[in-house]
Amino acid sequence: MAEVFDSLGIWGLPKKQEIMMLQSLITGDPLLMVGRHGGAKTKAAKDIAKALRLNFQSYDASKSMFEDMLGLPSPKAMQEGRMEYISSPITCWDKEFIFIDEVNRALPELQSKWLEIIRSREVMGFKLNTKFIWGAMNPMGYEGTNMMDEAYIGRFASFIDFPSVLEMNNDDRIEIIDSVGMDDAPALGFWLNDKKEPKDDTEQEKDLQVHRKIIALLTLATENYILMSKQMEFNKISSFLSRFAKSIEARTSSTDTEKKREKIELDGRRLGYIRRCIIGYRAMEIAHSNLYMSELSSFEDSVKEAILGSIPVGINAENAIDDFAETQLKNVFDQLKDFFLEDKDLVKVNLNYELMVSPDPIRKAEILINEDIGKIAKNSAWTRIMEETSIDISILCMLALNIESVNRGTIPPNILDQMTTKIDNKTIKIQKPILMGESIKYYDRVTDLITQGANKIEQIIICNEVNKGIKNSKNEMFFTDDDFKVIVDSCNKSLEKIRKICRYKGSLEA
Repeated sequence: MAEVFDSLGIWGLPKKQEIMMLQSLITGDPLLMVGRHGGAKTKAAKDIAKALRLNFQSYDASKSMFEDMLGLPSPKAMQEGRMEYISSPITCWDKEFIFIDEVNRALPELQSKWLEIIRSREVMGFKLNTKFIWGAMNPMGYEGTNMMDEAYIGRFASFIDFPSVLEMNNDDRIEIIDSVGMDDAPALGFWLNDKKEPKDDTEQEKDLQVHRKIIALLTLATENYILMSKQMEFNKISSFLSRFAKSIEARTSSTDTEKKREKIELDGRRLGYIRRCIIGYRAMEIAHSNLYMSELSSFEDSVKEAILGSIPVGINAENAIDDFAETQLKNVFDQLKDFFLEDKDLVKVNLNYELMVSPDPIRKAEILINEDIGKIAKNSAWTRIMEETSIDISILCMLALNIESVNRGTIPPNILDQMTTKIDNKTIKIQKPILMGESIKYYDRVTDLITQGANKIEQIIICNEVNKGIKNSKNEMFFTDDDFKVIVDSCNKSLEKIRKICRYKGSLEA
């Protein structure tokens, strides 16, 4: 139940979305509401500004001109060599809360005019008095909507998926049906010469109570925010986000061209937004719990909600939802969430992190086969390895299947069938090196090197490295001791990686 918004007549938003919207009022970082028409997004902004007694102005991004926001230039000031604008009731100079509606109906060439207003609270270098900026949009696919520039999206810190009436519960739908807003039924009473009566004392007292409650909530939440910013627990957020950003980039960068998707790259501004949102969300949640006796979720759940609400996934997609991206965000968080436990096992956290960001499938296999990292992480990482197309993973698959035959359950069942299809028969044949000219004198040493392989897989690796070394030598016909030493070193490095998977140590002798 959203206690604060219910008292304002804003229905249908769950508590976590109320917390997310209110936390944006702590820092003033811009918020964007996304939802179908008729969802009362504008009403929500207007009612909150009214409760806070802030000077409010709403603009339609698809129609508002610069003159609407700035006013006309003052001829007198221009004569004096100054730039000054003549204010009007709708100009932005004295507005404390600005609401920008239809943000994705603005033509692409006009979107840029909103950038400095949203982020810097200024127009052409002139500072505004604005502390809070919220925006609203319909999902892409509505007639008249336009693709939003990444810089435009990037100016908003938090994102709220506003529910439609049919997505709300029955009680909230009834409240909306029964409510009469300030813009509803404007002619009611006109034919009876019924003038609008001023609010009675009861209504005024109710408005005053709502005002006091929301001010008290925001004051307490801000005090919490300042205290939390200095606590060790919250100092760890930056370290977590550094890992999270690199991991989500790796997880959304598909190696399979058939499954190519837009990867999530979090820039410095976005990461700063997320950090403040995490602290703000928790600060508001604690204040809300203290004043309204609401249930306080775990710290890791608060962090997860704040992260999901401050990354713009699917804003340019129809319905403003990208299921793949949202799933990846949740999966990456779940694999790193132990970072926030009091008795956290950083070894496990770092292994999960390495699994997501390492480009080396052999190293990933070593972790997967030898470490306990959890079923979800294991399935996800093996799936990513199976999607690898840039290198041949036949030997890796062959080794993993051999290990599975000895230790059942090492490889997830759904991965086993994929492994068999990934094995290239040409790759897993022992292709003995061909020595020519003066290089023939190294035949016995090369043969001895191959026989030092503990099994067929190691012998394949040795042969591959020798063949590679022969091609890379200055002259295939005149092999030298230095060339052979380089080959032996290369073989040992490749075998070391494979033997780590099997927890076996040993090196070849030249």
